[in-house]
Amino acid sequence: FFRLKKRLWNQRGVRRCTKMRMFSALVSSTLLYGSGSWTRRELDTNQLETTQYRLARLMLGSRPTDRVRMTTAYSELSMLPLRVQLAERTLSWAARLINLPGDRLPRLLMFSEMAEGRRNPG
Repeated sequence: FFRLKKRLWNQRGVRRCTKMRMFSALVSSTLLYGSGSWTRRELDTNQLETTQYRLARLMLGSRPTDRVRMTTAYSELSMLPLRVQLAERTLSWAARLINLPGDRLPRLLMFSEMAEGRRNPG
């Protein structure tokens, strides 16, 4: 992302829709790779959300001292909040698991139960 800072994000001649396309193709896809199957922890979600917000502010050209609300930045860029993107990917992953044949390993692991004993917490 920061290698493109001088050439793309800070350029005033580049249209905002072009920046958003690049952001979704390069940055969002990298940040959220495999997120449908993650165990969603609040700490991880907050860190990813903070990163997305900082990058959105950079695309808008606002300074760190400018007070820009997260909802304002997302609406100006027509960007979905990260929590919504994570929820969509999780639902998509669950739908894929349900449609898998019953003998496939991901489906077996997702819907299996332990025969006896208890799993350690954590």
